[in-house]
Amino acid sequence: MEDRTIVFAVGRLIDGRSPEPRPDVSVVVRGSRIIEVRPTEALDIPEASDCLRVDLTDRVLLPGLIDSHVHLWGELTLDHFHNIGVPKEVKILRAARDLESLIKAGFTSVRDCGSKFAVHLRTAVEEGTLLGPRIVTPYCWLSHTSGHGDLTFLPPEWADVVSIKSRIVDGVDQCRKACREHFRIGADFLKVVTSGGIMSEIVSAKEAQFTLDEVRTVVEEADRVGTFVASHAGGNAGVRLALEAGVKTIEHGYFLDDPEVFELMLEKRIVYVPTLCVSKKLAQGAAYGVGSIAVRKAQETLGPHSRAFQLARCAGIPIAMGTDFVGGPLLPHGENAQELENLVEGGMTPMQAIMAATRVASMALGLPDEIGTIQEGKSADLLVVDDDPLGNISVLTKKNHIRMVVKEGQVLVDKDGKAGAPCEIRSPFTVSAAASAPAGAR
Repeated sequence: MEDRTIVFAVGRLIDGRSPEPRPDVSVVVRGSRIIEVRPTEALDIPEASDCLRVDLTDRVLLPGLIDSHVHLWGELTLDHFHNIGVPKEVKILRAARDLESLIKAGFTSVRDCGSKFAVHLRTAVEEGTLLGPRIVTPYCWLSHTSGHGDLTFLPPEWADVVSIKSRIVDGVDQCRKACREHFRIGADFLKVVTSGGIMSEIVSAKEAQFTLDEVRTVVEEADRVGTFVASHAGGNAGVRLALEAGVKTIEHGYFLDDPEVFELMLEKRIVYVPTLCVSKKLAQGAAYGVGSIAVRKAQETLGPHSRAFQLARCAGIPIAMGTDFVGGPLLPHGENAQELENLVEGGMTPMQAIMAATRVASMALGLPDEIGTIQEGKSADLLVVDDDPLGNISVLTKKNHIRMVVKEGQVLVDKDGKAGAPCEIRSPFTVSAAASAPAGAR
């Protein structure tokens, strides 16, 4: 069986790596891979060849978007007590619908940063049972007793049983065992929390958590299997601890302001995922189940968080787009491109923001050779819009501008019918059948 060839002839290409858009370019896809990118006038494909030609000369093509920090929890509120009473089976079904919303919004890859559901959702997407983005996940994150992720309003013996997000470990031996068990379950990388957070009831985001030996153990176990560690870290102490231990990405950094820490991040080639959206949303979250302590803490982070982003940007630290969205009305999957607006409001150009959600984000997922840019050999993850996001980044936040979404060479959204019958989103079973059908039957 030969893979189908598709030629996307575009009026404007934002490839994720060039500083300026490229006019009148054709992107040739065979199967799941991009095999050629060149000016349309220089493309030599015989008219009689058996390939699908897609006319996008009035459209803008860019890489599929990547959210570097999501949680696939399937929860409709941030009220802990309510969520405890919702069956996990209901939550995973909700999370499955969130995956479809992400595709409709142009997100072809996500890094889940802590959900026990994500490894199973990933399997369902990969086998074609569900339609959704590529998922990279640590299974759940590691916290120590009383740390960020410990449900301190519950008896200690209940916390790990109830939580779909975190695992409590204390000491080097427990850290090592947890890492190995997470890899056994199917984790792609590991995540550790080296500070408190906004939603932590009894600990501050400014203080460090875990010992250096504990975090080094987590990094050692990740190194052993050829992957990396992400760290939730709110302030200078937690970030410094994570950097000294050897983590590769820093999440949040609400109170980062130490020049020496920024220098260390540059030296170690750290990717920073600021998640500006989440502090703004949680600060207004009282009506969505966010507790009064968390609302107050979120409000206190707003100024410092904005300054931390500015300092990191000016220092030249690679910044990846991530939302910390979890689903539900306050942090809805499908609205993740709102973070692009925050990045631009914070001083990035639209092109820099797009690169944060494509090329740099691919680094945060550990997949820079696979996704994030439109170039030969990479996965054919593509997004087509009908207006210029370089003129107005908000184009990417509006569903009516999202005209086509391609993931691994499969056209999943095609509102204008440019590649076949018009569709808001394809059935996963239609996609699976198309992928396995003989070339002449497609």
